Amino acid sequence: MATDGQLLYAATKDGLYTADLNDPNLRDFNAWSLDQVLGGPINTLTYFDGGLYVNKPGEVFNTDTIYSNKSGGWIPFTELAFWRRNCLAADDDYLMECTTFGFTALDKNFDTAAGATQAGVSYPYYITTIVQGDPEFGEFFLGTQESGMVRHWNGFLNPNYFPEGPQVREVFDVVSRGDEVWVAPGGVDGSFLNLFNSKPIQIKREGAWIPSDRSIQDSAFDMIEIAFDPIDQNVIWGASYSRGLMRWNADGTLHSRYAI
Repeated sequence: MATDGQLLYAATKDGLYTADLNDPNLRDFNAWSLDQVLGGPINTLTYFDGGLYVNKPGEVFNTDTIYSNKSGGWIPFTELAFWRRNCLAADDDYLMECTTFGFTALDKNFDTAAGATQAGVSYPYYITTIVQGDPEFGEFFLGTQESGMVRHWNGFLNPNYFPEGPQVREVFDVVSRGDEVWVAPGGVDGSFLNLFNSKPIQIKREGAWIPSDRSIQDSAFDMIEIAFDPIDQNVIWGASYSRGLMRWNADGTLHSRYAI
């Protein structure tokens, strides 16, 4: 949702709805009117520097179009590429977008003030929201679906911020010893076929959660079982569904992969 101080705008699967911000009964559907030009769906919108900006997803992946309205008519906003867009946001300084593969912040002249692509962040990170931090440091905070919160400042990306817990929701196997916990997030579907879950093993040590070595996960997906070596406490074994046996060092770095 967004507002210009007088009207309230809502993005919906049916299109753009508008209502009087001061209407005492906004819960009543009759208080809202549907835009007859754009159609639906509209998945995100924002108000920036006197104009309303809405994103209309394309039927084909990465063909979204932004439309802007400053003077009563809708026109395509072409300063941003045709991507699959997750979020539009704005503040007093920047118009910002989040896509599947990065983010962009435009100033009031629609020049690029900041941005990042997938190549600059540990994959996966799927940005879903963005806010500006301290302008002095060119700081932005990115909310991501799978990689926590990422701080972007002066063109650099800090290590991701995560809540106190593992970085994944899936749990297929869990083992522990002493103050250590190892979690395997892999699995199989109902027909015992691969899920191709490449999320890394999660390790809790000294009260903090860390991911295992990410470099091998794409070739060792669907980790379904973990075991501590009964002889050598510095060896941890992991079973991948159809991708062989993995051996990790105690710090989570990869030692070897064994496959036929």
